[in-house]
Amino acid sequence: EIFYLSDSIYHLHGNINKRIILGINPDESDKLETVDTSFVKFKKYFQRTQYNTDRDYINWMNGLTEPKEFTTLLVMGHSLDITDKDIIIALFRKMDEINILYHSEEAKSIYISNLIKMFGKEEFDKLRKERKLTFLSLNSDFSDFIKKGY
Repeated sequence: EIFYLSDSIYHLHGNINKRIILGINPDESDKLETVDTSFVKFKKYFQRTQYNTDRDYINWMNGLTEPKEFTTLLVMGHSLDITDKDIIIALFRKMDEINILYHSEEAKSIYISNLIKMFGKEEFDKLRKERKLTFLSLNSDFSDFIKKGY
């Protein structure tokens, strides 16, 4: 935030000055006609609502309408884990360009695997081809990215 001086940075899982969201995946119990809420407070979607960590993100997403300006997403420091599938899928589908920063080849491999689990092979390939999904190494690619004026 300090580096980019931007108000378009969203902390979906809270931040150190507020609550931090830690949780488990939604599962089949969330789809039942009578939802068992015994453990719902441990699920991320519940905590995001409870602690309002997604309010700014939702307002921003609702403001993205057609026709729109070209929209670039820069993902940094997020696991892209299936526990956030609902947000990741909605967000990625609205973007014109998605750039995922990684710090090691192992991390890149995990991000790719997580996205394939979420989207499936065909849609992942479509994101790569049509949405210009790219992976940028913090060690080399990122400086070129910054030079482009992002």
